[in-house]
Amino acid sequence: MRSGSYEVTKINYSRPEKRADCAVVRRDSRADEMFPPKVVCHWPALGLVILPLFVWALQPALAQPRVPSEPELKARLVYQFALLTQWPSVAFPTNNTNFVIGVLGDQEVFEVLNAATNLVQNRNLYVTNLMDVQGAESCHLIFVSETNASKVAQLFAHLKDASVLTVGEGSEFLRMGGMIKLWTDPRRRAKSFRFEINDDAAQRAKLSLSPQLLRLSEPEKKP
Repeated sequence: MRSGSYEVTKINYSRPEKRADCAVVRRDSRADEMFPPKVVCHWPALGLVILPLFVWALQPALAQPRVPSEPELKARLVYQFALLTQWPSVAFPTNNTNFVIGVLGDQEVFEVLNAATNLVQNRNLYVTNLMDVQGAESCHLIFVSETNASKVAQLFAHLKDASVLTVGEGSEFLRMGGMIKLWTDPRRRAKSFRFEINDDAAQRAKLSLSPQLLRLSEPEKKP
């Protein structure tokens, strides 16, 4: 298993038509050693720019900077994981197949993702609010809230080795077969999320996680 940190300190957003959508990315010192701060632009004519720490921006362009809420931070990470993962071609039967993200057990994360207009893998994003594990196999990525931890074993038994990227919370998520676990750093006063990766589970599902993502992964640290 691998693991990593990901921290967003400032973002800006505009709905691009004829101008660029730019985001200023700042990271903790560990990430800065690997990637210098960048300004990332979304040019409509070129499609979505994928960089190791591209920030998905949801705020209006003229809004004052603010601290993102916990559901927003989780949603942005989920979106980044979608950008930095490759699916087998059979996961997208046609050129018009949507990229589907399922959310199990977190209404607020669902609402943030559902409000997004970004493309994923050059495909339209469709977000579904899962009530149970039925229909999970039709998703490309599923986020499982810690409040639904009791359904994790049922979910993995239902998916088996389907090419679905599973992201969740809780100390047992990876051990039970999850692929990416979010965790909070108790050493920091400000709320921030890091993540740990079970790359073996991803490979069994025929998913390829980017080297940048694997490099930022790190084990959860206990208080």
